[in-house]
Amino acid sequence: MSTEMPATHGGIAPHYHALFAVDAVAIAVSAVCLVLRFIQQRRTWGALWWDDWTCLGAMIVSCGLLPVWLVSKAGHHIWTYTFDDLSQFLKTLFVLELLYSSSICLAKLSVLFLYTRLFSVVSIAKVQIYVLFFLVVAFWLSSIFGVIFTYDPVYAAWEPWIPHTMINMRDFYLATGSINTCLDLAILIFPQTMVWKIQMSTKKKFLISMLFLLGALVCTASVARIVCIVQYDETDLTSDVGNMFLWTVLEPSLAIICCCLPVIYKLFKRNRWEIPSSAEESK
Repeated sequence: MSTEMPATHGGIAPHYHALFAVDAVAIAVSAVCLVLRFIQQRRTWGALWWDDWTCLGAMIVSCGLLPVWLVSKAGHHIWTYTFDDLSQFLKTLFVLELLYSSSICLAKLSVLFLYTRLFSVVSIAKVQIYVLFFLVVAFWLSSIFGVIFTYDPVYAAWEPWIPHTMINMRDFYLATGSINTCLDLAILIFPQTMVWKIQMSTKKKFLISMLFLLGALVCTASVARIVCIVQYDETDLTSDVGNMFLWTVLEPSLAIICCCLPVIYKLFKRNRWEIPSSAEESK
């Protein structure tokens, strides 16, 4: 049996570079969309509001995902890691989950604040929006606390060789992933009935409805992430995280892009028409 110590890894494995590049491009595109959103909101409303600031918060947090992935040293077989490298990898998983949960929930809140701008004059819509607000915040807090207290003591999350107790991580991430997808679907479906009550042409209603339905891309990313969790090989966890990392970073970027599209579409339309708010509709 060889007594040679595992080599220290300097970064993520070479075959992960393409996945990393995809996420980098997605974050860059989401940043461009956010800038365009700010420009359009200043033109339309004269100032930024909570939907814009929460979208900015989601962008800032999602930008932290890439450097965390970069220092994870992921992609190598677990038996080639030193204890220090393995501990660093597990720390990055811990931080990645916290950033991911915060980013996707801030993006959800941004969409709900936008709904508040557009539909809150309708009483039933206002109640439904508040219920969705409550569910998203509750999900956010439960996800954060769930990640932090998966292990007892907490630092066993990155030092699993010490005595500890833990919950079933796969079940936890499957549960949070499923709830996340259900929330995305609820937020996606909500505006459809409202849009079709607005006084404008059927063509414009259809186009606006499609803009909101582009959020289905986020649902697709969420489902893809769940599939990666199901297929995740825990016996060689360090080398089998590429696709899971890909979707963990990609989903928040898609969420930011999708929550910006209903705002920025007017920048690219020669004959601009606006989504009227409920207040305008009721006049």
